Amino acid sequence: CTMDSALFPLWLALGITALATAAWWAARRANTERTVAVLVLGDFGRSPRMQNHAVCLADAGAPVVVFARHETLPHARVRGHERIALVDLPSFDPPRWVPAILALPLKAAALAVALAAKLMCGRRYGVLLLQNPPAVPTLAVAHAACALRGARLVIDWHNFAYTILRCSLRDRGVRGARAAALTAT
Repeated sequence: CTMDSALFPLWLALGITALATAAWWAARRANTERTVAVLVLGDFGRSPRMQNHAVCLADAGAPVVVFARHETLPHARVRGHERIALVDLPSFDPPRWVPAILALPLKAAALAVALAAKLMCGRRYGVLLLQNPPAVPTLAVAHAACALRGARLVIDWHNFAYTILRCSLRDRGVRGARAAALTAT
């Protein structure tokens, strides 16, 4: 089998392009798998446990992206760490004229949309570390985002959302019991 000398530069360019693309893709994928996203639905500055997780992961060499509300300044080690990036999550409070029975579902829906947009359109990550509680809507959105992005989901279950929901929804009937049961698994 002989190669036409006029086509040799074309085949050489195609081969180099294919090798460069494969190397770029492998490097991008390796960096993505090392990146850890930390998701805190509340104020990150008031969560020393999650700040410690972020610093420890970054000190171990993993790039860390923190998705959270940043109402209070986090610890100086978090703010000054070169491997930690902070991404602000929006806060949503329904208008006062919305009936109380609709306010909580409306807030959960708005937060779910905001979380999905941030987790799906932001920087790629290989692992998502989720602080729980709150379980609604973070568990469902984080699970879906990880499934779609091919990332692993790790839950820091530092308190039982079931217990918290059960206590706060104690006398609200079947819907409260269903919401509490969803977080029990």
